[in-house]
Amino acid sequence: MGTRSENRYTGLRNFLGNLRDLTGALPSQAEKETAKAQLQEIIEFLVQMQNALSSVPSREDTENIRHAIERLEDLRVRAKANAVLAATLGVAAPKVSRTTQPPLTPEERTKADALLRDLQDLAIDEMRRRLQSEGAVTSRELQEVAKLIKIKGSRRMEREALVHRIVSKISNYRGYQELRGHSGEPTRGDST
Repeated sequence: MGTRSENRYTGLRNFLGNLRDLTGALPSQAEKETAKAQLQEIIEFLVQMQNALSSVPSREDTENIRHAIERLEDLRVRAKANAVLAATLGVAAPKVSRTTQPPLTPEERTKADALLRDLQDLAIDEMRRRLQSEGAVTSRELQEVAKLIKIKGSRRMEREALVHRIVSKISNYRGYQELRGHSGEPTRGDST
């Protein structure tokens, strides 16, 4: 029986030793307060994170914005091709590329030379009527006649202004020739 009571005594002693160690491991009041304060800081941080996450818009919230951006992009693309729309939006107007005309054919040059010779015998009003008739004289022929009598910038002029300049130049040339006692028509290289 002695061993049994010794075992009980040893067990009780171990139990009390473990209980003493356990109570010694418990935090002090100051340590508990520090741990509580640290946990409170962690909780506040997590609440701030939760609030920040709530304020971030979702994909569904920004659907209208994405559609508006797509429409603006489409409008920008259309403005590249439309000068009025570009000006309305305040963006750089699209550059209009000049179409270069193919060089005159030998037939067109011959017709322009013949036209210039024919104009020599016509009165001023008849010259003007003939040159203004788009069916009788094409724009390219008219521009070639202007080039032959050294009128510059003819490609940028409207037809009526170009006709006026050609008729004036031919009339002035005739007047100068009459004053000198000669008759004739301005030809290539003549300039007045």
